[in-house]
Amino acid sequence: EPVTPRLAPQEFARVVRLTPLVSIDFVVRNVAGEVLVGWRRTRPAQDCWFVPGGRIGKNERIGAAFERLAQAELGAAFRIADARFLGVYEHLYDDNFAGAPGFGTHY
Repeated sequence: EPVTPRLAPQEFARVVRLTPLVSIDFVVRNVAGEVLVGWRRTRPAQDCWFVPGGRIGKNERIGAAFERLAQAELGAAFRIADARFLGVYEHLYDDNFAGAPGFGTHY
């Protein structure tokens, strides 16, 4: 199924202000048990270590989002069947992608 096209920044700001976002985070461990993290350059959570991942799009199946995000974030093809579900978590940030005042981000 097709994914909804990206929203214009003003429209996306309205979504972020009014709703929680749904995303997939990848906890990738090497044989030593170390976890892959990257330094976030964008808001929210800018200038923090974070695991790879990203948002699920409207009308995008979770399996399709998993494959798309794995390719984009990890540079490799993985299927959701190759992963182990670790749980549901939430992140609440005082900040938002645009740095706009008055609202935070809820993942």
